[in-house]
Amino acid sequence: MLELPGTDDSGLGALSALFERAGGFAEIATKSIDVTVQFPDFEAFWAAQTPSYSPTTKMIAEMTKGDRARAIEAIRSLLPTHRSGRIEYLARANAIKACVLG
Repeated sequence: MLELPGTDDSGLGALSALFERAGGFAEIATKSIDVTVQFPDFEAFWAAQTPSYSPTTKMIAEMTKGDRARAIEAIRSLLPTHRSGRIEYLARANAIKACVLG
């Protein structure tokens, strides 16, 4: 499976290490923020996942038409979809804060 660009650099440990290596920061703190993400249907979900500037969208665009169709159906089959067609799942964002020295 392909790993999205930046995955290794976005974990809490990696974010903290980045700020430490950069220098000039104190009181570096990281936190995960969990949220529930909802979409009314698959089309809304897909549109949100594939904006033109996204690395994911570029990877999808490089696929053959058949591979792209299979990927879309595989993703659709894995999503937690309610009877109404609504898609809902938990997502996590990693955040970092620090004070600038000086």
